[in-house]
Amino acid sequence: ADARPTPAQLAQRAQWDEMLKSRVEPYERAIAAYEEKQRVYEDQHARVRELARSLEDREERCRALHAQLDGANAKQRAAVDAEQEVARQAHTARAAMEQQVNELKQEIALRRDHEDSLQKRVALMESELSLVHQKCVIVDSLEEEAQTLRKEVETQKERRREVVQQLEDKGREVARLESEASRLREDHSKELLKARNAGREEQKAADHAREELCRCQDSCRD
Repeated sequence: ADARPTPAQLAQRAQWDEMLKSRVEPYERAIAAYEEKQRVYEDQHARVRELARSLEDREERCRALHAQLDGANAKQRAAVDAEQEVARQAHTARAAMEQQVNELKQEIALRRDHEDSLQKRVALMESELSLVHQKCVIVDSLEEEAQTLRKEVETQKERRREVVQQLEDKGREVARLESEASRLREDHSKELLKARNAGREEQKAADHAREELCRCQDSCRD
């Protein structure tokens, strides 16, 4: 007997394939639109967090510079305590930077744990997705979630690299502050002028960052 499909069977199969395609295409378009919208939201949200962290860092630097300036003015009134005041400011700055370094390390550890959790979820979703494909389920919401999780893993990796870069920058900044403390002991009057100028620049930068943060938050709310 001839096992080849009849023209009627072929026509029915083509009609079935066309029906499946027409049902899947709206879901695919909806998924693409959702992913684009989610990506824009995540970019804006990441920008807001980055600006908030930048603002906090700049305000911390402004406070440190104001503290150094107050110490310098106090040393002018009490020349005997000048060396001790410089040493105290350097120690305070170093302690603050070390605390920030520890916080960044903790954040890296948390992000690594989060990445591990996401990778496990991705593996689980891929396993479920394979079962769904075996059962010929046309609309596969699990595949969409797995793709989203993969993108989130990549985003977390990129953020971890940024945090590592910030950690290295903080280490260099600690070394710079120690060098500045040494120069303060050698030439107090020159360092006082530098601290005043730096305080004004950091205040301007903090004001600019605060305005940028407000604009980003308004954009997110819109």
